[in-house]
Amino acid sequence: MEKPYAPNDTGLSDFTRLRSTGADSYASKDDSRCESKNGAHHVTHFNPMRKMSERLGLSENQQQQFKTLQEKNRASYQTQRNALRENNRQMHELVASGAYTEEKASQLADKHGEIAAELARLRVTEMAGLYALLTPEQQKKFSSLHSEDRPDKGSPKDKD
Repeated sequence: MEKPYAPNDTGLSDFTRLRSTGADSYASKDDSRCESKNGAHHVTHFNPMRKMSERLGLSENQQQQFKTLQEKNRASYQTQRNALRENNRQMHELVASGAYTEEKASQLADKHGEIAAELARLRVTEMAGLYALLTPEQQKKFSSLHSEDRPDKGSPKDKD
């Protein structure tokens, strides 16, 4: 029996993949385990929300408010992730079926772009909500985190 298509690279950003792994539960400092679909527990190895929470020094109240923000967008994220997976499946099918045309490929690529744009909009809205919860000192730290995490990628003004 042939396995259904499951692309390794779904085209999702790190933050979006983070959302799809249930990262909204990572805000709790003592939550080092999470439950999988079959009920088994496993240690969480990739925990960027906890790392961000620690780096920004979020209070328990701020963590809870951010978790509430994330829960508000959960269904929208899931819908867009599912749409992106389906679009990727259709792209693969287009190539594998032998029915490839530039027109069909362009339509699927355009749809991919629309979905990616919506995911980016959801992400930026959520990050703006987090930023609004921060104290002025935390906001300064938040602004510096991106360049600290990616030393090879300076800000545009660093390149002059």
